[in-house]
Amino acid sequence: MQAVKFENDLYQDIVQEDFLDSYRNLTHKAVMALKWISTYCSQASYILKTDDDMIVNTFMLLKHLKFRDSYQMKQNNSIFCRVYESMDVFRDKNIKWYLSEKEYPPKKFPPFCSGSAFILTNDLAKTIYNTSLYVPFLWIDDIYITGLVAQAVNVTFNQIKYLYTMNDELVYVRFTALQSFYTAMFGHLSNSLSIKRKIWRHILTMHTHRNSEQYKAMALDGNKNRP
Repeated sequence: MQAVKFENDLYQDIVQEDFLDSYRNLTHKAVMALKWISTYCSQASYILKTDDDMIVNTFMLLKHLKFRDSYQMKQNNSIFCRVYESMDVFRDKNIKWYLSEKEYPPKKFPPFCSGSAFILTNDLAKTIYNTSLYVPFLWIDDIYITGLVAQAVNVTFNQIKYLYTMNDELVYVRFTALQSFYTAMFGHLSNSLSIKRKIWRHILTMHTHRNSEQYKAMALDGNKNRP
């Protein structure tokens, strides 16, 4: 608790509510975040939720969103994500997302987003938060927030799965190869902080020297030497 207080005193970046921070309480954490965002971030155009085992090319993310806005493609009541459709409910007791029929009677989930990363239009934070107060609780947060509650408010899903790399083995290649760099936005890396740092340095260099032909040639050569 002392470390949390020190962090907050130094950076003032701790948002806290009264529940145990555990895997089964992730839905409470997600709802808390939406409540805080709708209160303090109403000026934001979009909201990104992502996990700590993801690497995000924020420059490509901003470019993608600005492109949509510049061509008057901005939508309200919309989610942009890797959309899963018609997925069977997890009835295998050996997996961590197992749900009994008592917990969740239907055989299939409504469309929902990968919880690894998704983008909400700014109007949705308050709408989803307010609606969550009336939708029966489910502890799997991505299915609850982007599935059950989103269904209740008739959200528009935008499929952007081509911007995700969920295979750890492919993340380094896709985020550093010039031919795929510009469609590499979200990458899943479970345990390798050193690889994340290396990829992030590459992203920064590509952004800084994005118009340099010399750097492009170097990037192509560099991809021959994977870690």
